[in-house]
Amino acid sequence: YFIGDDDLLEILGQAKNPAVIQSHLKKLFAGIFQVQFAPGDKAITGMCSLEGEVVPLKQPVEVSEAVEGWLQQLATGMKETLVDSILETRRAPQLDLEGLASQVLCIAEMVLFTQQAEEAIPRGRAALEGLKKELLSKLHGYTS
Repeated sequence: YFIGDDDLLEILGQAKNPAVIQSHLKKLFAGIFQVQFAPGDKAITGMCSLEGEVVPLKQPVEVSEAVEGWLQQLATGMKETLVDSILETRRAPQLDLEGLASQVLCIAEMVLFTQQAEEAIPRGRAALEGLKKELLSKLHGYTS
């Protein structure tokens, strides 16, 4: 982790203090403004963005004095949670624009676009024009 000496010493010295953890996580992990704790502040249960989006972790991360261990578990848990969310979103028949984190929605849309473009390119210009029309219609639906 890339963090200043003063911040690192404070984290190591007060590893079980939720207020200290909150103040430093945004420096350690891009996109996380704060985390949610389970009652009693013994485990991290979710990650929150600056915009207020909350993504519950797939598995809670127990907070202990072994800072390096739970930070690694948090990093792994964040990735696993986002991967699972993206896969679930891709399998869903309809996107839940209100219930999903914007990062998950954006990545799911990028994957879908790439898949559609890869399918349209070999079929030629008419297929690409059809895809363009479909995408413009979707964009209009999102913005109106």
